[in-house]
Parts: sequence; structure tokens; C-alpha cells
Amino acid sequence: MGLEDVVENTKGKIISWMHEEKITVGQEDVGDKFDFGLMVIYPPNVRSAKHIYILKPKDSKDRIDILCEVILDPQQFQQKIQSLSPKDINSIQMALGLMFQDRGVLYKFNMRDTHSSNLQWIGWTIINPIYYEELTKPNLIRELSKIYNATLSALTLLSMQMNASQSNDYNFVSSDLNSTNMYG
Repeated sequence: MGLEDVVENTKGKIISWMHEEKITVGQEDVGDKFDFGLMVIYPPNVRSAKHIYILKPKDSKDRIDILCEVILDPQQFQQKIQSLSPKDINSIQMALGLMFQDRGVLYKFNMRDTHSSNLQWIGWTIINPIYYEELTKPNLIRELSKIYNATLSALTLLSMQMNASQSNDYNFVSSDLNSTNMYG
């Protein structure tokens, strides 16, 4: 079996597993950095479900990546972040970083250049690899759950740290996969 067959077989298995679990899955246009990209809405039938991406990087022969990117809602978080000192932002990012590490997920804080040539914190990306020898339906569901729970925990921690709304109805915008910087 050639590499293309392995990739298609892996993609087919993942789609089949998602359907078995009644998880919405769709194909994503991922450009030329990936062999395939799938977007799932996890967990199923939950109001706070998140878009999580399952990607097969072209530069890897033996893994898929599970990715969730959060861009903070300007109305709920950005105005408050802009009012914080760099020390306060660093402190919040350190708390989030420790929480991500504690939950066993890889993360990257997303920054954006502003007109004043300063970097502005706009969100984060969580990503975890699954190697083919570990790729089973239970392991994939476990990774989806881990990333989903880390995302909710991060939003809750951020809200608490910033004294934002006490509501659990957090607003964020999922980004286009082609705009993420996780792959350089």
C-alpha cells in the first residue's frame, strides 16, 4: 500500500468514526501544506461545541494533528486586554500556559501587529499530534475531548483573570485554517 492509499484510508477511517459517534464532520480546503483537512463540531449536540480540525500535514508520513484555534471576541475580551499592562498580560498568558501544560496540550499564543508597531494578543491555538500507530477511535475521541476541555478551561480562566462576564457563553471566532501560523 502506497502513501496515498494510507492517507486516504486514514481519512476514510476518521470520517467513519465521526459518523459512528454522530459527530458532524466536513472536509476543509487546506491548501498545499496538508494531505487532508477535516473540521468536526465537538462535542455533538452541545451549544458550546467548538470547531476542531483534524489535519494530515504533508511533511509527516506518520501522524495527524488535532487543532483548535481561538480568536478572542473584540467586544468581550480585546478592549479589556488593551487596557492591561504588559506585565498583566504576561501573567495571564503564564497562567494559561501552565493550564495548557497541565492538560497535556501543545499551544501557541497568537499575536497581531498593530498600527503602532506593537504586538497585540488576539488568542491561541491548541494542537496535539496523534501518530498512526496510536490512531484508534477511542484515542481520537480522547484527543478531541482533551482539546475541547482545554479550550473551555482557558476561556474560563481568562474570564476569571480579567474579571470578565460571569457567563459561560463565551464568544470567539474560529479562523480560516490557511491563516494559522502553527505550520510556519
